[in-house]
Amino acid sequence: MDSHDHAVVREQDIDNSSLIRAMQVCRDAYSPRHREKAYQELLQSTLLVPAQPRADTANGDRTGDSGGEDVGLLMTNNPETGEPVILAFTDRETMTAYQVPEGCCLCIPAAQLFQRLSPATAPSLIVCALDAYLPVSHPEILQLAGGQIPPPQVTAIPASMPNSGPIAFKALDTDLPSSLRQELNTLLAPAAEIRAVYIFLIREDDQQAPGFAAAVIVSQMPKEHTIRPLLDELARCITPYLPVETPLTMLSFKEHDDFASHLGQVLLPYYYRGEGTGSRLN
Repeated sequence: MDSHDHAVVREQDIDNSSLIRAMQVCRDAYSPRHREKAYQELLQSTLLVPAQPRADTANGDRTGDSGGEDVGLLMTNNPETGEPVILAFTDRETMTAYQVPEGCCLCIPAAQLFQRLSPATAPSLIVCALDAYLPVSHPEILQLAGGQIPPPQVTAIPASMPNSGPIAFKALDTDLPSSLRQELNTLLAPAAEIRAVYIFLIREDDQQAPGFAAAVIVSQMPKEHTIRPLLDELARCITPYLPVETPLTMLSFKEHDDFASHLGQVLLPYYYRGEGTGSRLN
């Protein structure tokens, strides 16, 4: 990809208002349909990506090099996973809000950016607007590079879940206090069958607003008379930390259940028994 590919796009010509609205809708009312709309708008967008001259590539990205390319995309670390990630911005105001240092900035059509990030060694991407963001994993980048909308990572829950129906879920908008981690560690220390606890926003199709849910992942499903008092105690522990007063839906799944596996792929647990998995409450 030659650097002249980006010269035809001027920053003052960029209008990502449709993408920003789609990201906001997906944030406020997540559903597979709203998610698909956000990705459709993303494919049509032109993004601002901080870059640096190739002469200083210690923190740069060399993916997609070609003879005419003289700048590299700047990488940072995802604060939740520690993995390298490229930040792309919908507008200059958002870049300023993120305190991105002044310097080289590429105005690059998203379709070209996905092509550039298609090698296996390339990092993932987070598209940032002022009050919304859209994480794009590397498998999703590969599909977008081919002009396809990646399927949702989770589209429904197992039929065995109580009151099951089509749902959507996403991470909490804000992290819960670190003191909750200590309380969960103390409460669950004797319960060897509890492997992890996830807390997230959940919405059924007919709900007007998302509610809060906690999923308890177990190695073996205990008897109802055993697990129910523990779930009730967990609910009493977690509820005071929620940002609004609302009932907390308590769910339990075996650790190899499809939904439990999906949670482990897209969310970080608030409690985890074992090593090798991070937590939002470090």
